[in-house]
Amino acid sequence: MTKVKNNRIVKYIVTWRSKSAPVRKEASFDDDTIAESFYQEKQAEGKSPSLYVTELVESTRQLK
Repeated sequence: MTKVKNNRIVKYIVTWRSKSAPVRKEASFDDDTIAESFYQEKQAEGKSPSLYVTELVESTRQLK
């Protein structure tokens, strides 16, 4: 029987528009509640934020 080891990394990314910068700014968080709070702050400031989640899954299986 093969042994499986899975590692999962999750990051939450908030992007928003700034009047002084031509491109959107970005901040990343490990905790979804902090990311959601930051998103709501930027929304209250009228910065047109977006909230993304990035998942990286690493899977290792023993072949022999």
